[in-house]
Amino acid sequence: MFNPILLTSFILYIAALLIGFKIGKKNKKKHNKLYKRFKWPLYALIYIIFFLSIYLLYEAQKLQPMMSFILVLNVMFIMYFSAFTFKETRCWKQHRMIPYNFLLILAIYICSEILADIRINYFVFLIIVYSILEFQFAIFSYKQKLIWD
Repeated sequence: MFNPILLTSFILYIAALLIGFKIGKKNKKKHNKLYKRFKWPLYALIYIIFFLSIYLLYEAQKLQPMMSFILVLNVMFIMYFSAFTFKETRCWKQHRMIPYNFLLILAIYICSEILADIRINYFVFLIIVYSILEFQFAIFSYKQKLIWD
């Protein structure tokens, strides 16, 4: 079934990624030097997203036991991400957050349906802000092996 809220959320997320990649494209190397100022606030934003997702999934699994599976997967990803994120490169973090956020948008929508509260979908805007802030420091190119660096 076609759902305009879910479609809009995905379109906004993809647009946020594109905006992030586009920011400072001409002087990306110079712009990347500013990353040190944003590093810890970005980590804080990531962990806010993680904790809100755990809370949201926990509340949804109270009403729909199937959501406990998604909650467990979410917690497992957070543990994996936390174990390696400070040892790996910024690109490593970015390459994992894109699919995570994509799946989290779907989980947010499902939770909003289970909890019967459309306002839960506003949580997507936090993901959008994170995406713009994080990916403004990424260099996107089809010529690279990993597409962006």
